[in-house]
Amino acid sequence: MARRGRVELRRIEDRTSRQVRFSKRRSGLFKKAFELSLLCDAEVALLVFSPAGKLYEYSSSRCTLAAGRSPPRMPEGYNFHHRSTDNHQQSMMRQKKNQTFGCKSQLEKDTP
Repeated sequence: MARRGRVELRRIEDRTSRQVRFSKRRSGLFKKAFELSLLCDAEVALLVFSPAGKLYEYSSSRCTLAAGRSPPRMPEGYNFHHRSTDNHQQSMMRQKKNQTFGCKSQLEKDTP
């Protein structure tokens, strides 16, 4: 039986194929986050932005990352691959980071 070689990682050019692959991989990633949380009793928080700018999140704790708000949308014409230059995106990520640290400190208080 032939062994599989390493798959070269490169951007998928076809938009539809890329979206399908993102959806499948996202599902697997969230499943692994859940398993890690369940099997290892770990607190896991996961934020994923789709190429279209939609936010997907998972948190294994009682703390809600989005604080009950609907997911933020990226501005029209937003370039996902160059997000570090986008002030709005940086602001949103700082806000999520602050919420995550708030959750962590809350968990530390609740844990004996």
